[in-house]
Amino acid sequence: MLRQFLQRKTARFASWWNAPATRKGLLLNLYTLDGKLYSPVCARTKDGFYLEQKPVDFTELNNEPVAARLIEAKIATGNPIIPTPNLRRNPIEPAIKGVDGLSLSRFNQSAKLWLLKSIEGGFDLLETSSIKGGGWQSGKSVLSIPSNSAGVVANAVAKKLRELG
Repeated sequence: MLRQFLQRKTARFASWWNAPATRKGLLLNLYTLDGKLYSPVCARTKDGFYLEQKPVDFTELNNEPVAARLIEAKIATGNPIIPTPNLRRNPIEPAIKGVDGLSLSRFNQSAKLWLLKSIEGGFDLLETSSIKGGGWQSGKSVLSIPSNSAGVVANAVAKKLRELG
């Protein structure tokens, strides 16, 4: 019921995730669009949902060292824990709105979402696909990194995202 409510009442990029907690619960949302990488703060609510928040960091994908540093900083920061908001009283505005002069409708139509998720012994980068009516569904792993080193993971992910565009 909450998922249906969210799909009706929030924009696609409010990005609530009813994802099971992984080891350490780390989940990062990484968006690619027009050769750029966008990464909002991905906070975890006390009820276990993930919610995107500002600030949204972004950089050019072709500048791999800078993209890797951005990803490494996100891994090091992790997912802050926040109280679960009441969506009926406080609708969520998409974190990406207004970032880098982006039109929200264009972003909704053209951006690609990648999930970086901690797993036992390392990290997985998952491809997603958009769902009709808004939202995302997790797909196949495009990269498994058997390391817990933030630097190693960030460099591998930055390289892969640059390759995938």
